[in-house]
Amino acid sequence: MHNRRLLWQVYPAFLAITLATLAGLTWYASHALRTFYRHQTENDLASRAALIEPRVRERLAAKQYGELDAECSRLGGRAGTRITVILADGRVVAESDAATDAMENHDDRPEVLGALAGRATLAERVSPTLHDPQIYLAIPVVDRGEVIAALRTSLSMAEFEGTLRAIRLRIVLAGVLAAVVMAGVGLIISRRATEPLEQLRRGAERFARGDLSHRLSVADSLEIGRLAETLTRLAAQLDQQLRAVTRQRHERDAILSSMVE
Repeated sequence: MHNRRLLWQVYPAFLAITLATLAGLTWYASHALRTFYRHQTENDLASRAALIEPRVRERLAAKQYGELDAECSRLGGRAGTRITVILADGRVVAESDAATDAMENHDDRPEVLGALAGRATLAERVSPTLHDPQIYLAIPVVDRGEVIAALRTSLSMAEFEGTLRAIRLRIVLAGVLAAVVMAGVGLIISRRATEPLEQLRRGAERFARGDLSHRLSVADSLEIGRLAETLTRLAAQLDQQLRAVTRQRHERDAILSSMVE
């Protein structure tokens, strides 16, 4: 069985954990950013609708549908927002981005139904009129306690998603850069952690070859430093014992050589 160095047993696991952590953080940041940006878009659409709602109510009360349509076109162009006014029967009487006479009845749109029921409603879908993914927010237009219409503001999801993709790309690039830096730092740390063990191995090989005078350097790590001191002390004791045995053998040989048979 082929044995791998400790460095290559420890480092891949560290690298895998680092990459998994960075991937998780990148996904979480991207998801959180999309939720935040969507919430901000919803608030922005609600604010724009609330600003123009009084003027829409006045035009509707006077049944000035032509003037209302022209005003929605002007306001929508200045605000960069699609504005639509739908009566309670679902008929579109004002639209900033299309001709009202070419638009179908909107009584089945979920955001319109919610607004006509008296509550602000958000929806996302592809617009049948513009053939473009849109995010819609509709609010009720109330006159004398009665909901007379739904005022809907919307923005293109293509722009929304494009902005998110650009930000997500930056997050991913930052994550990749962080992964590269962490991989380099991890390799350095792993090498520093395993180098004292490699020094101990080389020292033990010198002991095995008979170089018992070699002294192991004490590492920064307390445990490895104590191990080095123990091996060095053991080698010194073994060296002393071998020297004593050698000396005794020389003395014995000298006595035997001086004896008369």
